Amino acid sequence: MSDLGRASEKFSGFFNFSFALQSPEQEAARAAEMLLVVSSTLQPYGRSRSKCEDVDAVPLTPAEKKLLRSTAPSANVAKTVIADRIKWKHGPSFNPDPFLSDPLLRAAFNDPTVLKKPVEQWPRLPKAKVNATKEELLKLAAKWDDKGALLILAACEVPAEERVGIFAIYKDEDFDRFILNPTVVNSRHHVLSAATKALAAGPLLTGLTLMPGEEFLYNSDDLEEFYYTFHVSPLRARRNAIGFVFEDSELHHLAAWTPELTGQRVLLCLSSLAMGDNLAVELAQHSHTNVLRYLCGSMLPEETIRYRYPIPRGPFFELLAIDDHISLQKISGEELTSLEPSSARRDVQVFALADKAYKTVGMHQHSGKRRRDQSRGTLLGADFDGSAGRVSAPRERIILLMLITVRILRSGWLGLRDEQLPCDDYPVASASYEPQLMPPAPARSLSEGYLWDAIEIFRGAGNWSASLTRVGLRVHQGVEFSRLGQGRLAGGGDILDYACMQELMALALRNVIREWQFDPPCMTFGTLRRPRIRSKACPGGFDMSDPLTHMHNQMAWRTAFLVLLVLRRGGYVGCEQPGNSVMVYMHIFKVLVMLGCAHECTCQYRNCHFIVEGSFTPEKLAEFEQRCPGGSKAVYGVSPRPGQSVSSFSAQYPIALTDRMAAGSLAAARGHCQAMSTSARAASLTLVGLDSAAAQPLVAAERSAFRAWYDDPLWVGELSNCLDFKLLFQYKFKQSGHVNVLEMRNYKAWLKHSAKAHPNSKVLSFLDSRVVMGAAAKGRSSSHARSRVLQGSLGYVIGGGLYPGALHTYSKDNRGDEPSRQRPVRGPSLPTPTWLSELHAGRYEAFDLVLNTDRFSRVYAKWARLISRTLIKHLHDANFDLGAPGLERTHHPWAAFDSTLGYPGEGPREEFGHWRQFMQPAWRIDQKWQLQEPGECRAVLPFPALKAVISLALLWGWHSWAAVTLMGFVSMAAAC
Repeated sequence: MSDLGRASEKFSGFFNFSFALQSPEQEAARAAEMLLVVSSTLQPYGRSRSKCEDVDAVPLTPAEKKLLRSTAPSANVAKTVIADRIKWKHGPSFNPDPFLSDPLLRAAFNDPTVLKKPVEQWPRLPKAKVNATKEELLKLAAKWDDKGALLILAACEVPAEERVGIFAIYKDEDFDRFILNPTVVNSRHHVLSAATKALAAGPLLTGLTLMPGEEFLYNSDDLEEFYYTFHVSPLRARRNAIGFVFEDSELHHLAAWTPELTGQRVLLCLSSLAMGDNLAVELAQHSHTNVLRYLCGSMLPEETIRYRYPIPRGPFFELLAIDDHISLQKISGEELTSLEPSSARRDVQVFALADKAYKTVGMHQHSGKRRRDQSRGTLLGADFDGSAGRVSAPRERIILLMLITVRILRSGWLGLRDEQLPCDDYPVASASYEPQLMPPAPARSLSEGYLWDAIEIFRGAGNWSASLTRVGLRVHQGVEFSRLGQGRLAGGGDILDYACMQELMALALRNVIREWQFDPPCMTFGTLRRPRIRSKACPGGFDMSDPLTHMHNQMAWRTAFLVLLVLRRGGYVGCEQPGNSVMVYMHIFKVLVMLGCAHECTCQYRNCHFIVEGSFTPEKLAEFEQRCPGGSKAVYGVSPRPGQSVSSFSAQYPIALTDRMAAGSLAAARGHCQAMSTSARAASLTLVGLDSAAAQPLVAAERSAFRAWYDDPLWVGELSNCLDFKLLFQYKFKQSGHVNVLEMRNYKAWLKHSAKAHPNSKVLSFLDSRVVMGAAAKGRSSSHARSRVLQGSLGYVIGGGLYPGALHTYSKDNRGDEPSRQRPVRGPSLPTPTWLSELHAGRYEAFDLVLNTDRFSRVYAKWARLISRTLIKHLHDANFDLGAPGLERTHHPWAAFDSTLGYPGEGPREEFGHWRQFMQPAWRIDQKWQLQEPGECRAVLPFPALKAVISLALLWGWHSWAAVTLMGFVSMAAAC
């Protein structure tokens, strides 16, 4: 029983009840009574009958009823809180605020009233019950107080109806799980669930695939008492006030007691995140995800298995469910026989960084649940075998259920009176097709790709470069600044040296470095310098001919010019300056802000920073150490010396910051980068004195261009219309019924056939009924009739080893629609799409392009697909091989181009949607031209001139204009 974990108590009750069945003639009545009790807790829709109404049931004697009540499982999972059974090992140690990227969620975490509903929307609910005695509450309060997780408030501060209840639920033989019951206060607040909807679950593992000679290895971590380690604000702790009032004399011995509470009646409040809080799961999942994303460079969308999202392609997969972090690594060949895991493996790198990150932020790993390089185990409630490629329900539970069933059958038999289900369903027709031959591979790319992942200009202490090196990225040796203007790039370099600047420009224009970080020294741009030689009004200097002013201006101009080049070439770039620097007010830096660069300060000392002035005195050293969490040594890797210049030490980057930046750089190197928020760009424009209307590009987004969630993407219809369906069998129903029930029977018949013809397979069906799709995906339905049909199909799914999936298609595209109307099955109406042929050959580029374009509505999607395919075809003709080996690592801007006209660092260009309507006249002109002058449709400009125009447009960032020009002057004939 101990292997069943938190389910052992329920199964133990079922097991004991099975042995209590002794009278064969009355077993049916007892079993029905037990099932009624179980049904009252497991019925997902509606309520069960309060009493059994079977008139044929054998009446039970009082002794038998007593036996039934003592052995049947309890219908109520809530237990009385016993303080000694509540495990509380850790106190609040994790501050989630830096890892809450959603501004609304961060505000609601610090102040729950942000999400409070209007009074007129409050439902009327009874007050929650406190399932604990006063003595147990005092013992529990002592535990909280010892861990710094207790807040004591006056009873008058919290309304009586908003005080929470408490109860416990079974966890294992030694401990219970503590739950707050804030039903009233939860009902008065809105809920956020963006991260919650993407929670990973064990059944999602059935979407993984293994080829012959491959295996899965998994790593996993479980965080101990994750919720209880959250630091919360007093306002959120106030929300956890337990509805049991104490006298002040009963709590004055606790450390959380304050003298202001003397003479008042008081309440106990849990000063950490509570299970039962309607934001607890969202806060835990969101913050845990960002800890791994910021500090480990993991939890990337293309590697994460999430609910409601497609399974990634691998070979590395990551799952996160609140406090459980799991990775799956597909291995083959020599890795199967290797005794030590390779340090180059993605899962090894991620979990090595996670071990460090958890200690840094104050999370606690459960040593007993730590797993590394395992192939078999229980993952998120699923029994997983990475060698055999099998996912199932936990075998311990299945075996025990079988044992209970055998025990009940040995005591007697239980007959069920039910109508027989007809077996005259006809299945959805299956399909088969042959892949077409593919053309020969295009020429190899002439682009260099990325030679370095990053370069740090004005490197200084080099903390950022060191962090990048630690995560495995290639870092250029960097460039410094010298007042003498001497040196070359090969020896470290000086940005004021002409030859060095020329080489930096060449690197930027060749686009061989993915990320650039500029940290120009403040020099004379700081407002604390005396005498002042520049100001916000005159950032270029009062006398620009002054040699010192000119030299520093030259440094700033060259810095901004390089930033501009990197931006225009589609690279990632960052530039840092102290808050008192006037460099950002120079015109060229304002241009950078207009192009999308952003300024944002999120530290806790906003507008009250440590002043970069003078040197470190004993008083300044004490203040500085106090501001650094854990001391300056922990933050910067080195401590300032007494008498050291503050400005020289300020060149150091905090290690935690550089590690987080390195995690973002690693994510960008793998093709994932989040777009800059609109609010940050607006704040930057305001900072430099510009209006938000000055932002470029100056267009508004056309949201109507995007496909609604209920519209089918084009590729599903194409797939349905290109396959050759054959009728397997067909017959009529013996009696009429509801259309949804009949369609569910049809789905069951298809499963029955698949279990016989294609056992142990993933099978796909095209359905035009979303009701059937939803019920089949959930395994149940709100309709009892549909649920009965689904229950009958379960044996075929489990016994046949099926992994069924469904795609919704419109009735006009569904070939299974004709047989239901006594018509012959239509043949294919479309040829095999190129993306499908390439997908069969293991090439994903064309299918990825189709997926990107299908984010738009049907008309826009067709235009986007046409433009993208046309441009890519001409890039192939120009010896740009988008699928060349190594480009998945380099992410050249051409390779990153997608149908939404988006480029690295800029995100999708949906704001250009309204331009698409101007493309239609160009096509009409071309069509008329072909009719008037057949065979004369060729470019007006000489081809070299056209290439020069397009190259210049791309360099300037006129991507949309270049695409339209290519289509109009070069691509028309080929596209038509």
